[in-house]
Amino acid sequence: MSYFHRSMLMFALVVNSVTATAQAKTYVVVQASQNLRSEDFQGTITKLTDFLLIESIRVEKQSTTQMNFSVECNLTESQYIKYRQVLATCGYIASDNLTRVDNTVQVEQLTSTIAFQKEQLQQQRAALDKMSADSEQYPAMWQSAHDMESAIRQNERQIAALTASEFYYSVDLNVLDETYTPQSSNVTFVNMPGVEYSYYRVEQPRDTITSPVYQGVFLKYVFTRGKSFATLGAYKSTAKQTNNTDSLANAPSAYSEFFAFGFGQDFYSKHLGRGNRKFLNLYTGYTIGGMLLSNDLKNKFSSFVAPSIGLELFKNKYVLIDTKVNYMVPFKDTRHARGLAFNASFNFVF
Repeated sequence: MSYFHRSMLMFALVVNSVTATAQAKTYVVVQASQNLRSEDFQGTITKLTDFLLIESIRVEKQSTTQMNFSVECNLTESQYIKYRQVLATCGYIASDNLTRVDNTVQVEQLTSTIAFQKEQLQQQRAALDKMSADSEQYPAMWQSAHDMESAIRQNERQIAALTASEFYYSVDLNVLDETYTPQSSNVTFVNMPGVEYSYYRVEQPRDTITSPVYQGVFLKYVFTRGKSFATLGAYKSTAKQTNNTDSLANAPSAYSEFFAFGFGQDFYSKHLGRGNRKFLNLYTGYTIGGMLLSNDLKNKFSSFVAPSIGLELFKNKYVLIDTKVNYMVPFKDTRHARGLAFNASFNFVF
């Protein structure tokens, strides 16, 4: 039997032997990543560090700042169950991701490779023992044996890392201080154009400045979850205008139209689901912007601010149906132009 056939036969025997042995064990890692928001930031750090000490868990990486605490460690299955119980008492779990990684096949392949490499190394050493050190082939054969030894050590280290435990959780936890970060610090951009109807009732109208009621339609563009938006549109007075224009005295004096644009943000309550429900998410927010007040004779520009309270009637990944009430406060003619705006909007993912 030739050297090549003997080597292939030996390799096949090793593979069959290792495969039969390795079937008795599986090497699985569950990569667990959680983001936690806590109102008692220091208390949460104490609970988690006490748990790590009591369970004698080795920490791979840990970082603490004024607003953030992160830790990476490996847990057994029983330790992970205890860890989740502790986590449930620490705050709100904003995200929770689990990924199962099965290393069994990789371990089997590395084991087979090492066995084959050792067989090849043994044969190379035997050839070197029979070879004269002055031979031209000796340096190349010696280097090949040296490289084989290095490859075996590298594969053995990799197997040792993969088989440290038959089953364990690799945990990556990040804790945010809720008092500093009421919303998630991760900004997620979306593309949700839509339309908004607004009914604006002026609190103290004056016939030379404002009409009692305006209504308008706006383009509303939502561009982050959480949520941030921009609006652009116009209000028009609902008061009937006179057709008698024989004199300036009969010309309209109150502003009949408001052209408005604005930027706004909404914030969810940490006590009412943080906006994660599909129905009836209560929130507060604000809008800032500018408006051009005009009629047939005059116009005026004014910036404004509008604090708001709203209720999302329904939302999912694709649709948002929203209602809210703004208290509009223009910075010019404030007394006679401020009032309540009742809004309803519909946005969709485009």
